[in-house]
Amino acid sequence: MLVPSFRPAIVSLALSVAFLGGCAQKPVALKTVKNDAGQQYTVYAVDDWSHPEQESEMEVADSVMPLTSLVPADLVNAQFRGHDRKIAKTSISDADTEDFQSLSAFTRSLPSDDDMRNHDPALEEDASFDRVEEENRNVKVAAYVCAIKFETDSDWHIIVAGDKRCNGPTFFNVEVSGLPKRNAADYATLLQARKDLATLLADDLPGSGTYRRYDPPLHVQIEGSIFYDIDHAPGVVGPTGMRPSTAWEIHPVTSIVAIE
Repeated sequence: MLVPSFRPAIVSLALSVAFLGGCAQKPVALKTVKNDAGQQYTVYAVDDWSHPEQESEMEVADSVMPLTSLVPADLVNAQFRGHDRKIAKTSISDADTEDFQSLSAFTRSLPSDDDMRNHDPALEEDASFDRVEEENRNVKVAAYVCAIKFETDSDWHIIVAGDKRCNGPTFFNVEVSGLPKRNAADYATLLQARKDLATLLADDLPGSGTYRRYDPPLHVQIEGSIFYDIDHAPGVVGPTGMRPSTAWEIHPVTSIVAIE
């Protein structure tokens, strides 16, 4: 299989980390980057976050890259390693795409967290548990990328906001999913979404570790299927000050491109 060509676009390396007692004193500037769309931004390490995907929850994929790999081709081609609701996370709804004018308009269209956490029938963690009716939607919406983290299930958690400075009040989690098996119907589309993210970030993809914050936030258009995360309570995913108040997600993302 062909892998994407990676062209470094890092403008400058920045500051080193200052730690005291294992805790970062402040966000650490890692580098300044300019992508092909002309968006220039500084990347910061964010040490204040919680609720990672646990390694004990992972399955062995057919092709497993080292979790510490920073090689862009390894990251782009990484197979999904999670278990819970694997089918839903690695497949795309067959619904028509709904186009929203704002992130807040999109989030207002979602059923409440209470309704989903008390769903009848109950949402299950089983790998084969597919989308329920409320999740059978595809959406398109513009937003600003605030922070990104690569998880051990090979998903990228992307915290987005409607505000161009990521000051809230609306934050949302969108996930570029790890890949299904190569013979899966949606493999090519989900691979392209991972390539989209590589292009957006000028091939400077986050590997295993902490969240990265982007300043100024990257203006993007996102498309994908919606999904309700029963593994995490509302308000726990993401860095402090950027945690979505809902457990709804766009997952998997099918396209994420810069708005120039």
